[in-house]
Amino acid sequence: MQTLERPITVGVDGTTVSQPAIEWAADTAQRHDLPLKLVYVIDSPGPRVGYDYISRELDDAGHAAADRARDVALAGHPGLTVQTVTVNDDSTHALINESDHASMIVVGSKGHSGFYDMVIGSTSLQTAMHAHCPVAVIRPRTDDPDNPARGRVVVGVSSSPYAVHALGLAFEEAALRGVGLTAVHVRSSHGDAARDEATLAAMFDPWTKRYPAVDVNRVDLNGDAAKVLTQFSRGAELLVSGCRGHGGIAGMLRGSTSQAMLHHAGCPVLVVHDHDPVG
Repeated sequence: MQTLERPITVGVDGTTVSQPAIEWAADTAQRHDLPLKLVYVIDSPGPRVGYDYISRELDDAGHAAADRARDVALAGHPGLTVQTVTVNDDSTHALINESDHASMIVVGSKGHSGFYDMVIGSTSLQTAMHAHCPVAVIRPRTDDPDNPARGRVVVGVSSSPYAVHALGLAFEEAALRGVGLTAVHVRSSHGDAARDEATLAAMFDPWTKRYPAVDVNRVDLNGDAAKVLTQFSRGAELLVSGCRGHGGIAGMLRGSTSQAMLHHAGCPVLVVHDHDPVG
């Protein structure tokens, strides 16, 4: 990951719902030897005449929430460099702005407001669509003892050029975690199998050379990509998903496969864009 000390940045909302995202972000920052940045957004209309006390109370609550989030992060990572920031802005806009200066954005996937409104609102989804760096959406974990990818990093691969970004970051994350990598290719009924295999082999070659210690299991299956990847995510360490840049990503994330992963995966999902620096 090309970072120049860009932090791992996580959105916090002051509730216990954000704790898994904070802990995951802190773990990731420590693995990457990067600082952690905690961002609390005060989503308010700004100062209003006669209601300055409301703005002050919101500011105080935001600083208190950010301080509590810092305590959560440092509890398990006492040597970690942690910065807290409060911002008056729309939650999605604030995180997308933060992505200009981050190695990764981390958001939760459940809750009632702020960052954690993915299903009924769109903060996590919109951030994943438009951020300028990889975005981790911290899904609740579900397990499947029979899943051959249990405890491994899972990445969906295809012969499309943008998939190389996801593959590279998946190798890196597997290496940092000391786990294996399961690369899942769901065949297209309209594809050229021989050409796809040649493209995939060429795509894997530089990463297997860079990370020779990572145990790689390639899986080629027919079926529905959403169902296959969701099944492989249950009990996995991480699911990595590639998507096309600013234009195509919106359409892709609205598709059934990516919606299924972001809404139903059994582990955290790391969304990687084709413009994200990797390796």
